[in-house]
Amino acid sequence: MFFLNLKRFDKRSIKKREQRIEIKQAAVSDAAIIHHLMLQAFVEYKNETPSSNALEETHQSASNALETGEKALN
Repeated sequence: MFFLNLKRFDKRSIKKREQRIEIKQAAVSDAAIIHHLMLQAFVEYKNETPSSNALEETHQSASNALETGEKALN
């Protein structure tokens, strides 16, 4: 398991806060989240050449990919 510490400023108090982000290998149960994030990430490129097939993916194709051993981070 990997951890990434981010420091950012709270605009109201100008004090530093630390946030902890957990990065883990995704499970099949994460397929819906992965699919949603993938669509959000690639929608701005839908008219680019060459186009990405990421927008053609479905929840089921993401789930199938995870079931057959493809890896993703969550």
